Amino acid sequence: MKRTCLFSKLARGFFAIAFCHTATASEPLVTNTTSFRIPFAVESEGVGEVSGQAILYASVNGAPMEQVQKVQASAGGFQFNASKDGLYAFAVRVTDAAGNLAGPPSDLTPELLVSVDTTPPGVDVQLIEVAPGQVQVKWNCNESRIAPGSFRLEYAEGTNGRWKQFPTSSEPAGQTTISSSPGTSVSVRAFVNDLAGNQGSGTGQVILSVPKPPEPAQQPAPAAGTTQPVVNQVAQSPQIGIAFPYESPAAASSSGQNSALTAGSGGLTLPPPYHAQVGHTAFS
Repeated sequence: MKRTCLFSKLARGFFAIAFCHTATASEPLVTNTTSFRIPFAVESEGVGEVSGQAILYASVNGAPMEQVQKVQASAGGFQFNASKDGLYAFAVRVTDAAGNLAGPPSDLTPELLVSVDTTPPGVDVQLIEVAPGQVQVKWNCNESRIAPGSFRLEYAEGTNGRWKQFPTSSEPAGQTTISSSPGTSVSVRAFVNDLAGNQGSGTGQVILSVPKPPEPAQQPAPAAGTTQPVVNQVAQSPQIGIAFPYESPAAASSSGQNSALTAGSGGLTLPPPYHAQVGHTAFS
């Protein structure tokens, strides 16, 4: 009588556990590679070389199991290539030298579970200025299967600032507050590994605002019914004095002339000769 055992040896390690075809797989192995070797061992109660063939059955994400490979029973393993990410279930059956199966395929039960995960986890990082010089940091990882102790959160101030680790940031989701100077650029980055070995990261940045200087105080408006003094900025014109010769009517009549001012057709006429003096300038 022959029986086969699948060993949980994949590309990333070896575990001394055998999953025989009479057992049921429990927790899946997790890997970030799509090509791996599945070892098996054929145990025979008789003496002599193991003959026959080993057949590998597989399914993905709960689909019915199908035959995917057939090798000699002495090969000791299958090289399997996963077509996509997902949960793969495996079982092995062995034939005798005549090609007869050791058990009916309808009784296939998953003997090995392998979770293929090639997608790196993502971390969403948000920075919000909640007050002058105060930054609220929020982060959240979209991966549920995080490697314990792998999450790391760091921040830096300024363009050439040194990266410093947050003192309390071991959880893949949370929030905290940091203080910095107004006008400073604050950057945050996060790193995390999932159980498959993929590394993910996330970043965020904010530039703190600079408070505006206080505006100068305005003069109060005058109360109703009051007036403001008006400063006369118009320069006073110099006074100009003009002196005209004047003769009394008696003198004018004795000299044979009319009165000093006579009326003409165009208005009043100044009789010549006359003498006008403006300031220190004389006109004649």
